[in-house]
Amino acid sequence: MKKLAKFITPLLMIGVLAPLNAATLKWSMPGDSLTLDPHAQNEGPTHMVSRQVYEGLVSPGINMEILPQLAESWKTTADDTWIFNIRKGVKFHDGSSLNSIAT
Repeated sequence: MKKLAKFITPLLMIGVLAPLNAATLKWSMPGDSLTLDPHAQNEGPTHMVSRQVYEGLVSPGINMEILPQLAESWKTTADDTWIFNIRKGVKFHDGSSLNSIAT
């Protein structure tokens, strides 16, 4: 019984004391997002929010180099034609796979 009490007492203490250390996370940004459509606006707060929701094929790095995101690699085959190789295992929010025929 003493062994059981030694095991249960710390668990009860954690269960009682842990909520006392809980805190609220507050997040702020310089303005309101004007839309969730990533193509409708090009201003700071909207861009900050949409970057948390959407992922592009590529993105610019800190030195303006092109870095992969959804695309692992890419190449041009003509002046107006690009071929992107998409990362394996990418899923939409509904669980369907991202591929060239995704709708």
